[in-house]
Order: sequence, then structure tokens, then C-alpha cells
Amino acid sequence: MRRLIKGFLRSSIVIFICAFVGYTQGSTIIGWILGIIVCLLLGYSDRYGREDWLLECSFQISFLLTYVSVFPLNILLVSLALINGIFITLFGVRNHLKLAGITIDQFLLEAIFGNLNEPQLITTPRNSVDKSVAKLPGPRPITVQPDTAVIMVRGERQTRISGPETFRSSRQEYVQKVYSLRPIHKNYEYNHILSKDLISTQVRISITYGIDVASEARLGERPLNLDEVDKIKRLNSWTDEWEIEIRSIVEQQIRYFLGQHELNDASDVTMQPEIEDNVSSHANEKTILRGIKIYDLHIISIQPDKTISNAREENWLTDTRSETLRKQEDARSKAWKAAIIDISEAYANAQSHQIPDGMIYRELLRRMLENVANDPKTRRLIPPELQKFLVTDEENEK
Repeated sequence: MRRLIKGFLRSSIVIFICAFVGYTQGSTIIGWILGIIVCLLLGYSDRYGREDWLLECSFQISFLLTYVSVFPLNILLVSLALINGIFITLFGVRNHLKLAGITIDQFLLEAIFGNLNEPQLITTPRNSVDKSVAKLPGPRPITVQPDTAVIMVRGERQTRISGPETFRSSRQEYVQKVYSLRPIHKNYEYNHILSKDLISTQVRISITYGIDVASEARLGERPLNLDEVDKIKRLNSWTDEWEIEIRSIVEQQIRYFLGQHELNDASDVTMQPEIEDNVSSHANEKTILRGIKIYDLHIISIQPDKTISNAREENWLTDTRSETLRKQEDARSKAWKAAIIDISEAYANAQSHQIPDGMIYRELLRRMLENVANDPKTRRLIPPELQKFLVTDEENEK
């Protein structure tokens, strides 16, 4: 409404000046007509406001016909004014619905003969490509939201590729596919990647990629240029499962460049940026041919496969157990050695004091029984009547 009021005031000023000049020359109507002609010329020279000027001239023509028809009353002129009023109303509805890409006469004819179909709104698909969009034949207005591109066809022939904008489809033309122009972010995991030292590794990466379209075209700030349209056309002729192909291309480059480094070097954080740059640049050389650009690629981790890790853990546990048993056996053998040496020395000492062997054996047996009696686990093996003859730790404390 603000636009109509502004345009009406603009044309009224021009026509008032021309009508006033005509009035001074003796004919207001001639001056009014000249004002309308001036407005038409201004509208023709205004490339972007041409339709606005034509709408304003239509208002003025209605006023002029109404003014002339009063003095004297003329049915033909009144009819022309009514027709022009209907035309202005239809044009206003056309602007209200934002039916872009249609001329005034086409809109009027389609409105009269009933060829004006419901508008279609194309939203950004949740996946990278959507083929399930409703195939509504034209002519009809189509509005493509930001971050979205459509493939238009008529029959089996591709007619156009359009980005975020509003346009009018041709007769029997419909939307075949909808592409998302948003960059896609995913995490990939690749297993059984051999390093230079032939160790099977697991590589996890973070990657961002998408159709190579400038951000201003993706957001609808400008139409797609010829190069961007060609990229979408190449992607459309490639495969609908192009994300799987992108994953495969990246995997090929990871296998190649990781195979040039040993696992310890590849796992080093100072070496990973070099691997990232090589994988990203060489993968981009292949994906860009299909209209896809890799914006970012980051290595999250490089580590041995789970089977290798499990085997290494089992080996470590086995080595640890073996080392523990070896140490226990070594300590036990040293203890036996020390005990035998002590017994030998005690026996030799007893013989040097001319103690009979029978007394030595009885003393040895007594001390062995005392050791057994001092152990809570083996004490119950000794009968109570025997325990009273033995010297235990409890008696020593007393």
C-alpha cells in the first residue's frame, strides 16, 4: 500500500504540472493526456520501476476517463474506466501474490481465461537432494527458499536450474529435483587403513562439504551465475548418491597418504596437519569436477584397529602375568635357599656343641610345629593336647 501511495503521488505531481500547463493554454484535458504520456516515457526509461509507472498511469487514465465521461455522460468512457479499474485491481493482486516473471498482459489473460494456478513453495530439503517434491505442472508462480536450488523439466527435457528466487514456470513445466545448498558437516570413520609399517589403523575425520555456490547466491542475494548453474548440472548428471561417492574419494586419499607414514609418525599431532592438507587438496581436485567443494577436513584420531589394540592389550597382560610369576618363583627359590642355608648352619653349629642328632631332629620338629601353630590357617591341624606343649606367639607376648 505504501508503494501504491508513493507512486500515485509521484505520477500526480507530473500530471498536475502538465495539466496546469494545458490549463494555461486553454485545454486541461490535453495537458492531462500529455502528463500521462510523460509518465509512460519515464516508465519506459526506468528499467526497474517500469511496471510501477504503468500502474500509476493506469490510475490516471481511469481518473481522466471518469472526468471526461461526466461532461457529457458517455457510457463507452465509463465502461473503459471500469475495465481499467479491474485491470488495476488484478495488477494489485498480482503484486500481492508476488508473481514474478509475468508481464501485465499475460497475467490479465491468464486471470480471465482461468490459467492461473496455485503458487508452489520449495523449501530446503532435509537431505542433500529430494526427488519426492510435488510435480505440479505450470504455469504457476514458484518461490524457492534460501539454501535451495531446483531442477525444472518439461517432459524429459531439462528447462532450467534456479536458485533462491521467485519465478513463473512455463506451461507443463514442473520441479523434478530439489538440492540443498547448505554445507554438510559429517564425521567419518575408516577402518583397516594400513600405515607404512603395515599396521591396520582406524582413522576418524570431521569433514564439511557442499555444492560449490557462493554464499550470496545461496542466500538469494543474487541469482545463480552460469558457472554455478553448470556445477549443479554436473552434479545432477553424476549420481543421486553423491555423498557416498564423496566419502569414497576421501577414503582413497587417506589410504594413499597414511600409507606413506608409519603409525607413530601419523599419530603425532604435529604431523596430522600435513596429512589433512594433502587429503583435502587432492580430494578437492576430484570433487570439484562434480560441482562439490570440501570446505574443511580435520583428523580427529589415528589409532590401531580394535583387533590390534585388543591383541596388544592381551600381550601386555600376558607379559605382566609372566613377569609376576617369574618374580614370585625367584623370591620363593631365594627363600628356600636362605632356609636351607640357615638349617645347614644351625645343624653344623649344633654338632660343634656335640648335641646328639636325635635332639637336633626333635628341636627341628618342635619349631616346625610351632610355626604351624602360629599360622591361623594351619593351627587347627594340630590337636589341642599337643598345642599346650608348643610355644606360640601368644605365649611369647605374655
